Amino acid sequence: MRQSRRINGAFTLIELLVVIAIIGILAGMLLPALSKARTRATLAQCMSDLRQWGLAATMYFDDHDQYIPLDEYDPGGTDQPSWSDVLNANSAACWYIVLPPYVQKPPMTSFHSFPGFNYLYHTKNIFECPAVNWNGMPSPTIRPYFSIAMNSKLNQTMTTATIKQLDQGTGGPNNSNHRLVDTTTVAMFLDTIALPSEPKAFAGQGGKYGSPKSYTTRISARHGDFCPIAFFDGHVEAVLLAQLMDSSGKNITTSPVIWDPLNPDAP
Repeated sequence: MRQSRRINGAFTLIELLVVIAIIGILAGMLLPALSKARTRATLAQCMSDLRQWGLAATMYFDDHDQYIPLDEYDPGGTDQPSWSDVLNANSAACWYIVLPPYVQKPPMTSFHSFPGFNYLYHTKNIFECPAVNWNGMPSPTIRPYFSIAMNSKLNQTMTTATIKQLDQGTGGPNNSNHRLVDTTTVAMFLDTIALPSEPKAFAGQGGKYGSPKSYTTRISARHGDFCPIAFFDGHVEAVLLAQLMDSSGKNITTSPVIWDPLNPDAP
């Protein structure tokens, strides 16, 4: 009787190599899809956090005669306030202090000491984008690092900083493209670059990492080609970076996002 080539159903070396090769090919096909799914998931979570900030701001406006909160208190003028600045009484009107309680969240002041640092940077909260990798970050004992920021053009150019001014740029001399300027187009909060190690939105981007205020020059690229932005009417969009800025980070005057309501075409 002819002896069977197989013993106990064992595989030959060639068969094992073929199976391993097929598994490798399948893994190579699936990994990019998994990476994209993870990117979409973190983008969705970041947009959800921004919706909470938009909701908190809307309730704040109703309670304060439509006034917009301050973007920061930073007497040193660095756009990177220290913990002592955040804890200062002059910070009491800043967005990261006054808005969180409206959505039952603790203000930034609650994270100023250990173990608060761990809660701020390594647990889920609305202050920080879930896509930020905080490993190897600079010392958190010096200052807080923001990855969600307020539109810096608001307090900078709006003299009384109220929502009533949002439509004053529609007929202004520096709105050559006649874009609509109102609560649906003016940016309120955005995803901003937090650490020097993060992907750059444009070549040469640098400085002012982790600032509580931002616009195109400090915008984040951690979500690939998109940046999530919360607008004054409360809606949130993931906008293509190419629609927001040129290669040097300057505002594109035809973008769907208005940064300065009184000067829409400002760079």
